[in-house]
Amino acid sequence: MGSVIANRLLAEGYVTRVYARRATQAAVAPGIVPYDGDIRDVDKLAHALTGADAVAHLVGILRETGPGQTFDGVFREGARAVIQAARLAGVRHLVHVTGIGADSTSPDAFERTRGHAERETRESDLDWVILRPSVLFGVRGSMFDRIAQSLRRTRPFAVVPRRDGLYQPLWRDDAAACVAAALRESSVLGGTYELGGPDTWSYRELAQLAMRRLRLRRIVLPLPAPLLLAGASLPRLVRKSALITTSELRQLTRDNRTDPEIMRSVFGVEPTSLTDKLDEAFVL
Repeated sequence: MGSVIANRLLAEGYVTRVYARRATQAAVAPGIVPYDGDIRDVDKLAHALTGADAVAHLVGILRETGPGQTFDGVFREGARAVIQAARLAGVRHLVHVTGIGADSTSPDAFERTRGHAERETRESDLDWVILRPSVLFGVRGSMFDRIAQSLRRTRPFAVVPRRDGLYQPLWRDDAAACVAAALRESSVLGGTYELGGPDTWSYRELAQLAMRRLRLRRIVLPLPAPLLLAGASLPRLVRKSALITTSELRQLTRDNRTDPEIMRSVFGVEPTSLTDKLDEAFVL
């Protein structure tokens, strides 16, 4: 998603820098300046931010993959490092992108640490804006890609939670437009805004949509959450990559919705329907 936002800012005339672990190896557009570094490296971050007017903090992970890539390290510690680096570089304006469901009191580590990251932002002395998008589509590694991967690994079934959540998929360009507006408009400072598309879909409906789009024939198999949670833990016993983690499964059973009017009234963005961008929804 970072490259989509960077390209949007470049198109609007901003001098744009991208800071990531392998930014110089990525295919960035001409005119974008890449900086390599870890999100928790305050000195490198401050160097990349020197001379900038604003920073958009987008870093996140969907799974914990080791000591260097934990939810707490990436979300909470990462937010703290961005704030410290911004202070050192003299940058006042911070747009922090998290997601619907971020909650510092949640029992789920993914949601809880994103909530802690938001708290770090709110308690800072910077001019901040927090954006909470629903599930994105049209970007690599999205829920839509994970659904497609699941369908291919669980043939002949499409395994879905018996009680699944409701979502308002958000088109990547609409999310980028909101980030650009949050960097541009001082009227949104100090606010937390949830962003969602115009249509509501259940997880089962998204799986069925993926089957039609990818021309896959599967038997829909709804399972209760406890059984799915038990199954999600089994791959770790044989040291294999889990098809879905317990954290991801909990997210599938919770609603991820908001009022799409926020995008129109606050950011001037007309949200795009998933059905209008089906050809670009899956980035495999």
